[in-house]
Amino acid sequence: MNGFASPVLSLLAAAVLGIAAASRATRSPAADEPSTPASVDAAQGGPSGTLVVLNKDESTAWLIDAATGEARAKLATGAHPHEVAVSPDGRRALVANYGLRSTPGHTLSVIDLAAKRVVATIDLGANRLPHGVAWLPDGRRAVVTAEMDRAVVLVDVDSGRVAAAIPTGHDGSHMLAVQADGRRVYTVNGGDGTATAIDLERRVVAGTGTAGEGAEGVALSPDGRELWVGNRDDNTVTVIDTRTMTAVATLPSARTPFRVAFTPDGRRAVVANPASGELRVFDAAARRLERAIVTGVRGRRGSPLGIAVSRDGAYVFATHGTLSAVTVASLATGEAVASYSTGSGPDGIAFSPLVIPERAGRTACPSESPSRCSRGPCSSGRSRISGEAEHGWSARLRLAVPVASVAAADRIGAYLASGGEFLDNFARSS
Repeated sequence: MNGFASPVLSLLAAAVLGIAAASRATRSPAADEPSTPASVDAAQGGPSGTLVVLNKDESTAWLIDAATGEARAKLATGAHPHEVAVSPDGRRALVANYGLRSTPGHTLSVIDLAAKRVVATIDLGANRLPHGVAWLPDGRRAVVTAEMDRAVVLVDVDSGRVAAAIPTGHDGSHMLAVQADGRRVYTVNGGDGTATAIDLERRVVAGTGTAGEGAEGVALSPDGRELWVGNRDDNTVTVIDTRTMTAVATLPSARTPFRVAFTPDGRRAVVANPASGELRVFDAAARRLERAIVTGVRGRRGSPLGIAVSRDGAYVFATHGTLSAVTVASLATGEAVASYSTGSGPDGIAFSPLVIPERAGRTACPSESPSRCSRGPCSSGRSRISGEAEHGWSARLRLAVPVASVAAADRIGAYLASGGEFLDNFARSS
């Protein structure tokens, strides 16, 4: 143990006494402090299942119990993950590691949800800035946009190989949606406000339609007949007939329609509007607004980004990057019923009906980032840190003892929350 460990142990000894006193002190929660596991009774939370939440600021994926909000695992991914998709059988999640434009990502992380670990990292080679991602119905292959290279990439997930890169011919190919039979994939292109249909069997562009300015969010109706596109700069939603790739309706939305999702029965389309802090729920057949759901945490209005709908169509989950939280809303009542804490900068989210049991066990780290993993993000499977545990310990440290470095307080807070392994790892690496 090096020279750092002794001062840390001394600090911890003093901190424990102070923390005990600070923990007993009565305080009112801050208005912007997310609640964990839920801001209301847990029984009113979401359905049984697991949420996969990507925290792009810290490059992690959290596996969260959809009914209680408890974090079952925190896993390191590639740099700045943006979107995630769950396999048809609900057992795997595929993460698009977008990176930054200055250092574009080119990998996908494969997560075994039951095992709570990253089991593979797929290199996309020259296909950079992977973003929108979806599985094909065979549960073996997937498609992902390569935004920087204006392409849709077909990937064999089981073998970890790129099968094809199909050019879209448009800038800003960002999000995508797959037809139920897996024969076609649709992308939206923010560069020119269009949508592109790609024939996956022939691996060619099958048609292009006009959407709106800043086309970004996209969802395909379960029957495959309509493509709904959220136009963030127009504050509209364009409905495109997929048979002709022509717009058949333009619906007004709230500010910055960012993501779109259908309920499995196709009755409703949900649109996330981060600039106005609400979800717009549309009657899909009538193409009219059914209700608006205001989302937030403890009185602070949210900015919903990623959205996912439960497989029974009863609930919608929305991430809030500025609040580090997920809100759960009932589509039947139009009310937000719970809020769950996440990591920093949550964005992409997906729902799996798989329930991950609460049990001890370490979570594995992808080979590309062992150092980040050993320092905390995914090494503490035993402690099952849910929500603000780590941040809570850091805050108590700062209140209880004079800590010169905020970073030191945060690191020690992580140690206390993780059950002790962190200190040993830190001492060895310092």
